[in-house]
Amino acid sequence: MRQSNFEGPTRTKCRAGSCRRCAPEPDASDDPELRQLFHALALTALRLVDQDDADILERFELRGQSVSKIAREIGCSRAEAARRLNHAQRCFCQLVMLTLVPAKPE
Repeated sequence: MRQSNFEGPTRTKCRAGSCRRCAPEPDASDDPELRQLFHALALTALRLVDQDDADILERFELRGQSVSKIAREIGCSRAEAARRLNHAQRCFCQLVMLTLVPAKPE
């Protein structure tokens, strides 16, 4: 099974100090408690997204199925499965961001 995207994004190289993305971040893999919190957040958010989106995300991210296999199993074209996966990932990401970002005071 491939590494899931729940493990966090891969870092890209850029010039030192040129962006805030390069600031040191805690590594969840070094802290089991932090890793467990991230995992719980991801699973909670997965339960909150549309059921069809959750199914595709679970197949791809957690089970490690390919887009082609997902397409065969749900009975659609590979392009449609890829489109639906992309939509599900965007919805999931948006939900996670809304969860993490504090509400703006009115």
